[in-house]
Amino acid sequence: MLKPGVMQLWGPLPTEDYRAEIAGAVVRTVDVGAQFMVSGALDKAASAAGVCCEGAGALGLVTGACFSLRLARERLLIVSDNEEAFAPGWHDDGYAVTSMSGALVVFEIAGQSAIEIVKRATALPLREPGRSAAVSFAGANVYLYRFGDESTIRLHIDRGLAGYLWQWFEELDRLTAVEEGRAQESLRPE
Repeated sequence: MLKPGVMQLWGPLPTEDYRAEIAGAVVRTVDVGAQFMVSGALDKAASAAGVCCEGAGALGLVTGACFSLRLARERLLIVSDNEEAFAPGWHDDGYAVTSMSGALVVFEIAGQSAIEIVKRATALPLREPGRSAAVSFAGANVYLYRFGDESTIRLHIDRGLAGYLWQWFEELDRLTAVEEGRAQESLRPE
């Protein structure tokens, strides 16, 4: 058994309907429906799912319940409101499907300061972020995109790292408050 203070692991995620204001944005977990990793003939897979075969890249804008994210040259993450959209395994049209619904947790960061959180968590060039939605965010690999409008950002992260990321958001909120306090102190006349 570890002694208190020697090592601290991240805590569990809050309940699914939990929301927190963090660094001026609302952060919450969301249920996006079924998630499928697709490799191979992406045009055929995307056509079967009714989504774009190109997929949105990092900070690309997606709308609706069904969409695709580009992860690599021949790999997409397809999000669908239909769990039965794809059967896992090899398809005769030349693509393979893996269900990712249980493997990924989705966080949503909404509000005018959402992009400021992205700036702190990534080294992503915001003018041309890239064709792949796969990026490093706060030291973890995620799939990052905008959802619905410019001020709502979503990211998919491995379920095992979701507690870490939630703790990172909470720590960011604490640090932001400390920084704002220091900025206010520096503005006071002496």
